Amino acid sequence: MALILVMGIPGSGKTTLSTKLEVMTNFCHHQMKREGKFSVPPYESILWSISNSFIIVDDIFYLRSMRRPFERMARAHSLCYIIIFVDETLEIALQRNKGRPPKVFIPEKTIHRIYEEMDIPTENTENFIRFSSSDELNDLITKIQCIFSTFKKRNCHKLVETSPQDTASKDDTLQNLEKEMRKCISELVRGSKSKDLARNLGKVKKEIMSEFRRNNLKTWSYSDLKNRLLLELSRFKTDE
Repeated sequence: MALILVMGIPGSGKTTLSTKLEVMTNFCHHQMKREGKFSVPPYESILWSISNSFIIVDDIFYLRSMRRPFERMARAHSLCYIIIFVDETLEIALQRNKGRPPKVFIPEKTIHRIYEEMDIPTENTENFIRFSSSDELNDLITKIQCIFSTFKKRNCHKLVETSPQDTASKDDTLQNLEKEMRKCISELVRGSKSKDLARNLGKVKKEIMSEFRRNNLKTWSYSDLKNRLLLELSRFKTDE
């Protein structure tokens, strides 16, 4: 399965392109809603309900931080991750925006700001495709399928090459991580009179451990772990 993000400035034609891809292929298109904050979990349930398919999510995605949760989700679920940048001129995008109904109209200054701050992936990124209105849709589909095919082959090789030694190495990493986190927690609770502090830090530790295990992370610093524990701890209410 592949997760495809379609990014671009408002009025660039992202939704139009995504709809065409959906019609011409077995791609499944989801447009992000503008009301409220978006969170990744609802899309995780969608991923598991659709098998052997390409999932398209279209939105502005003009900052890398906006795309990062999807990249992490793709990595966690071993999905092929593809970014399509719809490259349209500012003039045409503004013109299209003027023709929109008032409910979906976007202020021109907002479009100008997004255009100026657009964080476009580097051209040599293997999972990145730049698409303009002058390009052929069939060529785009071919590129998507090529990236997906390469991903599947590479994934198969990884499965074949994985050895018990690799698993043992991963276990050692997690053991070392847990030791470091236990040391951090010990320092943080030392001298504290709170009954909830140690318990809540234990919950945070489990979450961080799961994140490292899921994303196969292997490096960290003691100070970063300690700061992360304190940051996540702020979600819990502790007794004084």
